[in-house]
Amino acid sequence: METRSEMIKFWRQLVIVSFIIVGLQFLSSYLIQDSLPVMRHVFGHVYIFTMTGLGYMVFLQVRKKHESMSAMAFGGISMLKMLLAATYLLPVLLEDGDKDVFYVLQFMTIYMIYLFMEVKSLMKIIKADSTQE
Repeated sequence: METRSEMIKFWRQLVIVSFIIVGLQFLSSYLIQDSLPVMRHVFGHVYIFTMTGLGYMVFLQVRKKHESMSAMAFGGISMLKMLLAATYLLPVLLEDGDKDVFYVLQFMTIYMIYLFMEVKSLMKIIKADSTQE
């Protein structure tokens, strides 16, 4: 498969999933809290969206140049994304008083949805590469 077409296909899927998630986020906030979501919830979603998209693009570029190191690259990128997610949540977790458990759970749920989507796409690429050989 060509790297450019893989990127375009992934970004298309990523945007569709992100619109669904944002729609559900707005709907749940409106139904549960009778208001729009807090801006940090939307920023968290944009942060995960950006990490996922950029991580996938970096993986494809590394795979194109060093195909034998693609598994290690995916592991390294995933580890970096986990550290960045934990760093993003650190101020919320270190706050005195009430912890915003709902925000942390929502952030991690969205993170896992994107991670599942990314792994699914990468498994298709690996399967296509193995059938070509």
